[in-house]
Amino acid sequence: MNAASDKLLILGAGLTGLSVAQLARGGTILEREARPGGMAQSFQRDRYTFDFGGHYLHFQDSEAERFFSPFLPVLENHQRESFVLIGEELLAYPIQHSFFQRFPLQTPSLPPHPPEPERSPNLAKHLQATFGPFLWELFFKPYNTKLWKCPLETLQAGGARRWIPPPPTVVPTPAEKAGYNATFGYPKIGGIGKMAANMASGVRVLYGTPAEKIDRAKKLVITKGREFPYQKLISTIPLNALLSLSDHPFPAPSPLGVSILNIGFRGTLQRPFSWIYIPHPSIPFFRVGRYPGGDEDRHGLYFEISFREEPPPATEVLLRHARSLLSLLGAQGEVETILRLNLPEAYPTPSLTLSGKLEGLFDSLKEDSIYPAGRMGSWQYLSMADCYNEAKRSLLQAEILKV
Repeated sequence: MNAASDKLLILGAGLTGLSVAQLARGGTILEREARPGGMAQSFQRDRYTFDFGGHYLHFQDSEAERFFSPFLPVLENHQRESFVLIGEELLAYPIQHSFFQRFPLQTPSLPPHPPEPERSPNLAKHLQATFGPFLWELFFKPYNTKLWKCPLETLQAGGARRWIPPPPTVVPTPAEKAGYNATFGYPKIGGIGKMAANMASGVRVLYGTPAEKIDRAKKLVITKGREFPYQKLISTIPLNALLSLSDHPFPAPSPLGVSILNIGFRGTLQRPFSWIYIPHPSIPFFRVGRYPGGDEDRHGLYFEISFREEPPPATEVLLRHARSLLSLLGAQGEVETILRLNLPEAYPTPSLTLSGKLEGLFDSLKEDSIYPAGRMGSWQYLSMADCYNEAKRSLLQAEILKV
């Protein structure tokens, strides 16, 4: 431990917070839960291992891969087998590739020169201009409306460049190779939470210690009657929570919550799949997936539904919808166990009202020696592999790491 990291306080023991402590070789993490991992936790139920939905590793940064390598359990590499459910038919993902392979006469409806996401006025306009009216009505409009639970005209389009594969007329890539997640790694045993547990080894984490108040003037985090002084505070908790705890005047942004119904299913699946996107408004789930590995006749499945102010439906309601969906997909067997998990803050909403304002907010927090980091902390959608870069960035800004 060095002198700088000795005065470092970290909020949250998710992958970003753990990466901060490992890189700094010191500091103290305050964690609300009883174990590490944040969104990257795993849970054992009977003979099944469940996560908070699909959390897979797809390294596109060799430096990040080298950093995580010592903490990784034995991984199995997988080729993506993902689909979009249209009616009762599964079309290979990305639909913008597979659809036009099957129906080439529709290809001329694609715009020849789609706009840059950063220049689009909002997400709705960008998706319409990029994929044309047919695919907009068939998939992109109903799916994204179901996922985000808000008008798409109120969302920024900037993240579309990385996360939404372009149409084949722009990048002529086979469907099975398109996108950032065409291949991915997943632990052979123990779920994704095994990596977080390995990262927490040798790191000072105070579990069951949620931040209750942040005194920016005195540089104190208060929890359960205790005061934790800091010289540098790196916060990986959701930005809306950080602003509330520190009485910051910036209006707190609204996160998107996700509720996950995990099912241990014994039987046969008519068609193996990694995950399936579901645009149908009548089916509550926006995605259903299968955890890699497991026994040949036992499948760990997850069914995801998003929510905002209104709470998600009761477990028995979701289970009924899950059974109907499995029947539609041709699955035959029985549900052996279930595990319901909720993430009230799962996705940072890229609201247009935040456009151009977060940088000023982060500058003001920096003046108080507070450095937000991570998916929910810095309010940007990130993969697990990105947590390393977020940790490194925040430590450089805090001048704990040197260039």
